[in-house]
Amino acid sequence: MFFAVPENGTGYPLVQDVGMIYGMQILRSDGRLKLTDSSDARLILTTRFSSYNKVADRYDNAGKVLSYRISLGGQVRFIDKERGEDFVPPANLTGTTLWMPDNESEEEALRRAMEDFYSQALRHLFSSVEW
Repeated sequence: MFFAVPENGTGYPLVQDVGMIYGMQILRSDGRLKLTDSSDARLILTTRFSSYNKVADRYDNAGKVLSYRISLGGQVRFIDKERGEDFVPPANLTGTTLWMPDNESEEEALRRAMEDFYSQALRHLFSSVEW
C-alpha cells in the first residue's frame, strides 16, 4: 500500500505536519499492510483532513482549563491502483483524544487523535472486504 501525502483542509498547519510525520508510522506499527512506494503499490490510501477541533473539557476551581477534547475529522479512501476505483467505499472518520496541556504538547495529543483516526481507517478496510 502507498500512503499518499494527507491533504489538510483544516486551516491548522500542525495537522499537516503530524500527518506527514506520524501517519506512515501509525500504519506501519499496525503490521497488517506493507507500505511501499507508489510504483509497487496495489492500493493507495488517500486522506483529506477536514476538521480539527479543540474544546475545553475540564476546568479547575479558578477556571483554568485542565484538559481539552481534541477531534480530527476527515475522509479516507483506499484506491485500487490498477482499476483506479475505490477498493472499499470511502469513509468519513473522526479520531479523538484528551489533551492535558500541563503534561504534554499539543502535537503529542494530536498524534494520539491521528492514531485513533488511522486505526479506524484500518478497521474500515479490513471489515469491508474478505481477504
